[in-house]
Amino acid sequence: MTEQYPILAGPSLDAERKANKPDRPPRLPAAWTATVLLSSFGVSDSPLRDPSQLIVGTIEVSLAAAESWMRVALYLTQNRRYYEFLFRTLHPDNDTESRHWYWIDSNPEGSIGNIYGPFPTTLRVPGQDFFADAQWGNSYPLMCTDRNKQGTQCDHWLFPPPGSPGHGSWYSFRRDTGNLFRILVLDSTNPVDASNPRLVFHRQSADLH
Repeated sequence: MTEQYPILAGPSLDAERKANKPDRPPRLPAAWTATVLLSSFGVSDSPLRDPSQLIVGTIEVSLAAAESWMRVALYLTQNRRYYEFLFRTLHPDNDTESRHWYWIDSNPEGSIGNIYGPFPTTLRVPGQDFFADAQWGNSYPLMCTDRNKQGTQCDHWLFPPPGSPGHGSWYSFRRDTGNLFRILVLDSTNPVDASNPRLVFHRQSADLH
């Protein structure tokens, strides 16, 4: 007869959680790139004709005192359409800060037909200390499979937005590399179905480097 593995609960569970808490929140590098996989928009009002399709993207970011920019390229796997955008934040963290975005008429091969913009936006390119005010949630593995039962150990951080509780954005960072690994978005702009409460927008990124 085998002895059952004790399931942590109460004070023991809380103590283990606190023991795993990192010393400080993650800090983004000054320049990074990532390959991302964007899942469907679920029940939200998507502008896409086929909102359930997966989207493969690449993100390039450069952060500096005078200007920060983020270039986003998206490939719609079902529609076989390609989109590219550039976001700029000039003089970040200053009184003269300004934010704009551009639509780049390009293709996956790299040629550019035209650039449209700048258009004003409230979106801000995330700086290196973007996670300074994030709340640490817990540490547990992701991507557990029959061949990799241990999964990928991650620390999970939360940004709760204003409004009703139970919403927010979860960011998961790999413990072995410190790289951003997965983003779960659940807020007022990304609703849930009241009859089937579930996450309806899931972003998962490959390693940020």
